[in-house]
Amino acid sequence: MAKAPSHIAEPAPKETKVTFVSDSGISAGSAFVPDSPTVANQITRVEPIPAYQLKAHPERWTVMRGELVPLLGKIKHIRGLNGADGEPGKPARIATAEAGAREAGWTPIPFTAVPTSAGVSSYLWRPEGRPDVHLHFTERVYPGSARVEADEPRYVEWCRWLVTSGTISPPAPYVLRTMEAEYDRRYNDALNRSADFPSYKDVADRALKDLEAIRAELAKVESAPSKPDTAFVGAP
Repeated sequence: MAKAPSHIAEPAPKETKVTFVSDSGISAGSAFVPDSPTVANQITRVEPIPAYQLKAHPERWTVMRGELVPLLGKIKHIRGLNGADGEPGKPARIATAEAGAREAGWTPIPFTAVPTSAGVSSYLWRPEGRPDVHLHFTERVYPGSARVEADEPRYVEWCRWLVTSGTISPPAPYVLRTMEAEYDRRYNDALNRSADFPSYKDVADRALKDLEAIRAELAKVESAPSKPDTAFVGAP
């Protein structure tokens, strides 16, 4: 069974060295064991992935596996990027970067925004032996390989939970209407191209399925009872 993903804030384990002290008065030292190829092959070979915090924008949505999901962005924990700062060798401070994201209309998603059924305490995890690699809990890596594999059904399920749990708001009707117009354009463009290029038939079919998902969501939203406007009371 794979080891449970670690929390993003969990410090990397420190290497323990056994020290031998001689009674003859010579200097103490530590045992030397060369790196074993067998051990090295048990660690993922993916490129470093800095820590990041996900963020959602009310106007950024897409369709994945027939469902509307938020098109999330990242607040990267990299010093010098978007206001992130801090001391070398220590985690970057991202208060300024997070504030900038909020001012731009984004909602930072807390690291703990995961359902209890996920069995993790953060949506980020680090593979054993690679504290420089940060992955979403729906992503997997393999020993000795540079491959990163995404579990799309589980990711879509998590995105659905973000909405039902109230972590982020569902798309507004005007956002859905904008998406409907865009995906309708994509569908018709691919359909027209398929007359000369048969390979575009598959593109048109996928665009039509996405368009149908958007229209279904729009119909559901528009049929829901409207909420009364919040009353505005001016200064006396």
